[in-house]
Parts: sequence; C-alpha cells; structure tokens
Amino acid sequence: MSKFHTGLKYVSMGLGLGADVYSKWVLASMLPRLRLYKALGLSTSNVYTATVQLEDLERTLYFREQDIFTFREVLFGEGYLRPDLRKKPLRCIVDLGAHVGLAATRFAAAFPQARVHCYEPDPENFRLLKLNTQDVPNISVHHEAVGTAIGKANFYINPERHTASSLKPNQSEACKIGVCNVKPLDAIIEEVGGAVDLIKFDIEDLEYQVFSQSQLVHHVNRLVGEIKAPLTEIDRFLSLFPSHTPETRQAAKHMYYIYLSHSGGQVVRS
Repeated sequence: MSKFHTGLKYVSMGLGLGADVYSKWVLASMLPRLRLYKALGLSTSNVYTATVQLEDLERTLYFREQDIFTFREVLFGEGYLRPDLRKKPLRCIVDLGAHVGLAATRFAAAFPQARVHCYEPDPENFRLLKLNTQDVPNISVHHEAVGTAIGKANFYINPERHTASSLKPNQSEACKIGVCNVKPLDAIIEEVGGAVDLIKFDIEDLEYQVFSQSQLVHHVNRLVGEIKAPLTEIDRFLSLFPSHTPETRQAAKHMYYIYLSHSGGQVVRS
C-alpha cells in the first residue's frame, strides 16, 4: 500500500475518533508528524492529548507520535475487541502489556461492568497509562511485568519505540536497561480473584514461556493477543491450548493476532 493511501487511512481515523475539532486535527496529523520527526532525527516521544468518544465513554487520552499505530489498531480497527466478545458479559479482564491503556479504555467502554486489570512495566508507558485511566472506576493498573517467576528482572526499553519494550534483551543501540517487578501469570490470575473471563496479551516474544508455565490460564474462556513470530512459532504457541479453538489473523509479515476461545469456531488463517 502506498504511503499516500496509508496517510489517508490515518486521516480518516483521526476524523472518526476525535470528539472535537482539535482532537480530530491532532490525530489526523500525527502520522505525517511522526514521519517528519523521524526524517529529521527528532524525538517521537512528545506527549499530546486528544479526546475520543468510545461508546458511552468520553476520554481525553495522552499519547506520543509513536503511539499512533496503536490508536489505529486498538481504537479504530477491530483490534482486540471482536464482535463475538459481546455475546456474553465479561466481568474480569486482564491486560498483559497494557502499554498506555488504549485497549483497557476500549474494554472499559464496551464492558462497563467488568474490572480491567492492567500490567505494564515500562515506566514511561505506565505514566501515560495512569493518566489515561485515572478516574475510570473499573480499571486498575499494576506497574509490573508478566514473566516466569516472582522477583525483579532487567527490562529493556527503546525510547523511540516503547511498544517494543521487553524482558528480552534488545539489540538496539538506543536501548536503555531498567529493572522491573515480575510475576508469573498464575500469580496474576490469583491476585485478581481467579475468575478471569478474558486475557489480552502483547508481551514481546515471551508468549510461549509465560503461557507454557501457567495452569490457571486453561480456565480462562477467551484470550486475544498479538505475536510477532514466524508461523511455526505461532503453531507452537497454539499447541499449548488443546481445549481452546484458535483463530489467527495475519496483520503483517511475522505479525499475527491470536484469538482463543472455549466457545467454538474454526481455525482461520489469512
């Protein structure tokens, strides 16, 4: 797809999501701003605000130029909120790798009776996550990563691409190393009360390690997430869930959305 057509899609997103003229302009202009700043070697971590209307929930969101892709994926596209999720009421949602809270905000708008628990270890992401979810009574935030054991671990941060922050070593020269608190998935599920209806995950190459060591995840009805890996690794991950029906949707080369459900369906690859 040409850059021109991609730009038009992001303009359309901004006009559709913005709740007022200023917000429409900010969102519609963010992709060209991002491209310009990258071309000039400038930081893409400046913080902006825009007000969006998500069903009955109106929120002013804080975000950076680099976050505009997540806006389109999560708030404007199908993203994690599939239509079939609305068939049954959700009471407890766990968001692993909550980033700046866009998915959590959309879940809170769609399921106002559900409690949404967000886990995010990146300090800058977490700062924006708190701003974006403040005063939303059904969202709780936790400055922690999901891992394989309770404790502390090195955390690798790329300031120009916070969506790629990970417990796995990052080879980027711009990478910064910090320390974060870590909990295994079963400890998180127990912490939120045990009865989890939906897990959303975006945990940067730790999917197999985290989910292979969890027993309680097999009692969760639905999981939705994003994995960046070859198809062979996707199949390896899906093999962990023999009681769930999987569906995968390819978003880009070596990038897939994963949907797992106890409620049936069929495997789709496209």
